[in-house]
Amino acid sequence: MSRIDPNHPHGDIEAHRKYLAQVPRDEVQRRLEVFHLKEEVMEQLPIVCQSFEVRPDDEVYQPWLHPLDPISLDDVKNWYGVPNETARLQANAVRQRTGGDRHWGRMKPVDHVHLPATRRFDFGSLEPVQQAAVRQMATNLLYGYVDPDEARRLPYAAVIEYMIDRARGLTAFVCPDLVVCPDDVVVLKSIPVAIFNNILIYDTGEIVTKHHTAIHAFQLQHVDTP
Repeated sequence: MSRIDPNHPHGDIEAHRKYLAQVPRDEVQRRLEVFHLKEEVMEQLPIVCQSFEVRPDDEVYQPWLHPLDPISLDDVKNWYGVPNETARLQANAVRQRTGGDRHWGRMKPVDHVHLPATRRFDFGSLEPVQQAAVRQMATNLLYGYVDPDEARRLPYAAVIEYMIDRARGLTAFVCPDLVVCPDDVVVLKSIPVAIFNNILIYDTGEIVTKHHTAIHAFQLQHVDTP
């Protein structure tokens, strides 16, 4: 799928420089620290005007792929879902509109009787109704507001431990600048997190995600060319 210019194997960034934000070094460090990543991971070459598909096990793109190691629910929410403060503001807005309903979109009420009663559990050994309850509670915790006191108590604490365990070792695609030229298609397949300084898309260029991908970019810009 990839089209590579032999003279510029990763593409020539200079022609696009005028559209790119110059991200201060301390801002790059701050953003990467959120993911427990070192600044060096953002020192790979940019990828410019190529159609390609990247997967977690893709040897070609290994320099841009980095395992993540969450240590808290906040890590999981910040990387893959909705940060807790943002979720709190959203919950307040929904509460004002609906008169108190805490659930919307992907979030649904869960009958706690079907959730594990111990802090650690083997998901595969659960009954189907229990597995469904754990998945739905994990979705609620990922995208909704989580009260810190509730998070320390069962059954929430058990589901949170499960979420952190599941998230360990998932892969981030980290690239300083991604330039997608007209008719180029960039496919992120089974990549849960993608981190950039700049994403620049021209005209009909596309970024396609296969499965859910959280994209974090300092600047995302679309440019229509004459």
